[in-house]
Amino acid sequence: MSNIGSTIRALKGLRSLSPASSEAIAEAEKQLGLKFSDEFKQYLLEFGVIYSEAVQLKGIAKTKGYNVAAFTLMAREVWPEIPRNFYVISETGYNGIIICQNENGFVYECRPNNEIIQIASSLSEYIESEEKKIFGS
Repeated sequence: MSNIGSTIRALKGLRSLSPASSEAIAEAEKQLGLKFSDEFKQYLLEFGVIYSEAVQLKGIAKTKGYNVAAFTLMAREVWPEIPRNFYVISETGYNGIIICQNENGFVYECRPNNEIIQIASSLSEYIESEEKKIFGS
C-alpha cells in the first residue's frame, strides 16, 4: 500500500478537517453497504477531509458536500448505473464528472453518459496525477 499520508502532506495549499474515528468510518461504510479501500481508510483516519490547490477529497464531515457517504448516496440517485461498490471521492466540477474509488483502491472517472474509465490504481496515484495537471512534473 502507498503512503497516502506523505502524498497528501506534500500537496500545495493543503487544508484538512479533523481526522475521522474508526467508528465514524464504519458507520459510513454501513450507510453505503460497502467497504472503503485500506488506503482511503488511512486517509480518513489521518485527515478526515482535505482540499488543496490541486484536489479536494470527500471524507467524514458533517457538511453533506464534503461527506463521502452523503455525497455517494446523492450520486446514486442521480446516476443509478454507478456500481454499488463505488464511493465518490471527488467531483471535477466539469460536465457532471465524478471521481469514484472501489474497495480494491482503483480510481474511476464516472461520466453522466454511463462511461466509467479507470484513471488510477490507487488514491495516491490519483492525487499525484491531479497535482501534475495543475503544477506540471
